[in-house]
Amino acid sequence: MTVHSYSALKCFSTCPRQYEALYLTKSVKRTSSPALEKGIAWHEALEKAVRDNTPLPSHLSKWQPLANTLRKAGAQVEVKLAMDREGNPCGFWDKHAWLRGAIDVDTGQLLLDWKTGKVYPDPLQADVYTALKRASLPKLKVDFHFVYLEHHKVVTMKPNQDATDRVVQYIARVEQAETYPPRPCFACRWCPVTQCEYNGG
Repeated sequence: MTVHSYSALKCFSTCPRQYEALYLTKSVKRTSSPALEKGIAWHEALEKAVRDNTPLPSHLSKWQPLANTLRKAGAQVEVKLAMDREGNPCGFWDKHAWLRGAIDVDTGQLLLDWKTGKVYPDPLQADVYTALKRASLPKLKVDFHFVYLEHHKVVTMKPNQDATDRVVQYIARVEQAETYPPRPCFACRWCPVTQCEYNGG
């Protein structure tokens, strides 16, 4: 059974051919890049600041007060959640896990995701993590915060009670797909799927 995640679902919406190669046939692997390495390093610094009270480096110092507030509120970092096809919570690595994800910061009702790229809040991501939280707390009201570190901006979404339904419907579209055509965009030049007419364009 295919295990879904926000990253995989987002990949499908960006380019079905890349999704097929990365997540179905696994004929290619995601390659590293300076942007990806920076994102990993910044996430690790923020994780340590919230969890261990480790001071943030100077380029992230603006977010030290937020990290302190989250730590004092008892926030958990890198919270791994999963649910099965029936919408029940399960272990992250369970064989029957159908959807899973790791939340950067979780205080219970407030969920937060650190972002190192451009300001582009994705409702699908808010819905996915809300669905995972509501698997065990069906009536939970969720505030999902995108924190854009370089732009010093926070965008908040409040997914309604239909969030899980939207995620289930989107996954159904992915699972029912029979072909995976390329969808050219500006990012084709960095795509790991080299055997594509749009790669490098």
